[in-house]
Amino acid sequence: MYAHPIRLAVWKTGYILALDDNVKKGIKRLISIRLHNPAEVAIKVDATPASSLVYCSGVVLLSVPDGIQVLDLEKKVTLNLNTLSKPALDGKLKDLNLSTRGTVTNLKMRLKKHLNQKASTYKNTDMVKLDQDIRHPCVLSKISETTMLCCSDIEHCVYIIRIHLNGVFIDGYVELYDRYPPGVMQINELCYHTIQGNVIYLGICQDSKHVGVLTKQKESMILISHDSLSALCYFQGSLLYATETDLYKLNIAVPTNSVKICGIGVSGNSCGKAEKSSFGQISSIAVEYDSNIFISDAQYGTVKLVSKLDAAVKFLETIRKLYDAFGVHYEHQPVPKKSLEEAIHMVEEVNTHIQSTVDDVKALLHKTTATSGPDGTVSTQTANSVTLINVALHRLKSFVDDINPGYPIDLYTCLTVMVEQFHSLSHLKFGGSIPTMLEYARTLATIVRENIKRSVSWGAFYFTSPEASYYPDAIQHTSLVEIPFMSKLKATGKISPKDKEVMCNWARKWGQAVRQRTVRQDTTKYRPGTLPLGLYQSAMTVLPRYSGQATVASKVAIGNDEPLKEKEAVSTVGKDLHQTDSESEEESLTYDDDTSGIKIFSS
Repeated sequence: MYAHPIRLAVWKTGYILALDDNVKKGIKRLISIRLHNPAEVAIKVDATPASSLVYCSGVVLLSVPDGIQVLDLEKKVTLNLNTLSKPALDGKLKDLNLSTRGTVTNLKMRLKKHLNQKASTYKNTDMVKLDQDIRHPCVLSKISETTMLCCSDIEHCVYIIRIHLNGVFIDGYVELYDRYPPGVMQINELCYHTIQGNVIYLGICQDSKHVGVLTKQKESMILISHDSLSALCYFQGSLLYATETDLYKLNIAVPTNSVKICGIGVSGNSCGKAEKSSFGQISSIAVEYDSNIFISDAQYGTVKLVSKLDAAVKFLETIRKLYDAFGVHYEHQPVPKKSLEEAIHMVEEVNTHIQSTVDDVKALLHKTTATSGPDGTVSTQTANSVTLINVALHRLKSFVDDINPGYPIDLYTCLTVMVEQFHSLSHLKFGGSIPTMLEYARTLATIVRENIKRSVSWGAFYFTSPEASYYPDAIQHTSLVEIPFMSKLKATGKISPKDKEVMCNWARKWGQAVRQRTVRQDTTKYRPGTLPLGLYQSAMTVLPRYSGQATVASKVAIGNDEPLKEKEAVSTVGKDLHQTDSESEEESLTYDDDTSGIKIFSS
């Protein structure tokens, strides 16, 4: 889907950022990818010399030759005085050791004067103001929201940088952590081991690559040595590292015990179960909430997601209890009837699971407002509906117990579709869109009578006046059974087994289809629609490796084995990401075999 994604960083919830290296044009782009199906891609920076990126304190930081560039996508750097309340103004002024006396207008003027004085000291607000110059920072790695690692291949040093947003620009306080170990000429990746407090690096020596550790005691130790090491990342107290075709997990306490997470050891571009997936050239790893793993494949231009399905399976099993409680089932399938007590217990389990999931997500995201689908939970309306069902069942049980305890109730008749169908036969006009309880009672007899008329065999005799409404029947000379009908067409020839096999293979590869949406499915989730036939291909041509220089890869369309010759583009969001060889400068976006660059498979 992308040219060559070489670096990844987790952005806000539901988004990731990627540095996309377009070898043909000789530029890199910063793109955002929304985790949707298909993935929605937007270009944030058209051309950048950045080699690495991190997301800290709501700001994207890029390592460029001149220093560390600031990309304020969420308007966090510059302080907007108009949005600050009186308590917020007091807090800002106290942090700056300024007086908090006066009205809101006086406080804003005092703070504005301070910010203007600060702005006069540093004009290049697009760059982090470092208290110590770093020559050509090449790799950035996030430690916390205010701290990151940085290294320079020219100075052969690893630094810790603490950043501070002062309302005008970003201050950076640099501290030397350690120098490169002997023999290491270049560092491609950095990460910080939160538990041990050590820096882990992926270094390149003259004739080898290795993953090593820089300790607080200024000591170094090699953990893994392999010629195809390409990326690493901190994950759940352990270390994730990748070769070009496989992803491994390593417990640093026992560095000899590596566990393969995904990959088959052979170059490819397949998804599915972790043990059957394949990669071409892994270039970067990013972790979201210490759970989901994103992997960029520079050779095939894809970003893949590795995630366990335990939570999804548990959620679906819980939701199934809601269907079972009311007897919802497939057509012509037997279903056991649940008593009212059993249904109440099952709905309570569903309600408890949904509420606990919402609470966990709010705690994880530090949110106090309502959550929805992009946050990884059901919508607030759905959660409220399940709560209402739970309350309604308890009220129904209390009402029945007062009149006739033990009376059997078929909860299938309480479904919304059944109630709507039952009351749809009423011909009375209601004052509002929904009838009141009194109107339901008044129309019950009429509705029951109309339902009975539709469910039994009966006849009606109508007596009309011969003078007023008598219409003679037309004379029929031919009965219906005597009218000839067309016979079913018969096959006039046969195809050979070879032709039959060719047609089956074509249908299997290109004949996939997407069913038409129903009215209930007309939502954002289902609106992407049917993609062009060519995007359902089941195999991908092996592409040349990414080397960071213009190669024959620039002549091949990502995800297709045909040269780019004024090929039609298929795009979802914003600008496209590939340039054709046509005379025009229009860019086109091509897709992977699963209609997006985001691949999902379980581990």
